[in-house]
Amino acid sequence: MGPATLLLLLAAQVGRAAEAEWASAGIEIGTGLRISQSLMDDPHDFAEGPRAAVRVPLDPHGVFIIEGDLFVRTSGKEASDTVATLVQIAHQGDPYAGFQMPFQYDTLAASALMDWGLWARRGPHALMGGPRLLAGIEGRRIERVCATYDAGWGTGQSSSPVALSDPDTGYSITAVAGLALDLWFWQQVGLRAGWFHRLSVEPEPDHDPLDDTPLATIVTDRPVFTLDVLYRFGRAG
Repeated sequence: MGPATLLLLLAAQVGRAAEAEWASAGIEIGTGLRISQSLMDDPHDFAEGPRAAVRVPLDPHGVFIIEGDLFVRTSGKEASDTVATLVQIAHQGDPYAGFQMPFQYDTLAASALMDWGLWARRGPHALMGGPRLLAGIEGRRIERVCATYDAGWGTGQSSSPVALSDPDTGYSITAVAGLALDLWFWQQVGLRAGWFHRLSVEPEPDHDPLDDTPLATIVTDRPVFTLDVLYRFGRAG
């Protein structure tokens, strides 16, 4: 049983157990897909996987909502064509330079967000929703991987010019801000698309493992796209 199935089963079980209480509060649950991108390392690197979310309205019309969500990565480590080209060029320029291309993937992430709508959601049977603003924090477990040139590529002993290092696991706390669009096609079922940015202070990419100079810190921006199916307990706002 994979992580996606476990998240769906957990969301369904929690919803059934608390349906009466959640209906009175208008609580919403969502399950869907999250795709995160790393602009610092390589724009072609993505981490994909399922996510589950719980949203709690703070007012009767759902203008202010608190959202908590959990993400688990299911995509594997892969080097893009861009990375393969870079490590080959670096090797041709200086085979002894020790050039490496860093990757960074989210493996697990949980966030707490304030979700603010531009107007109240109205009408129990009509198309509802609209744009919403998101802001909050996210804690995540990450894996750092470095891509280097595989010497076996030139002799035909390797199927790829890229060799990946063993992952180095770390943790990060990130500020989150972005936009979402909610569309409720029925009173209790809707669709939600989100796009937000995560800002954090991290060490700069280390392209030269032979250089002992301490790394500086930089502010990174790692965008995320989410797409969820939502279910609302109780009546529409």
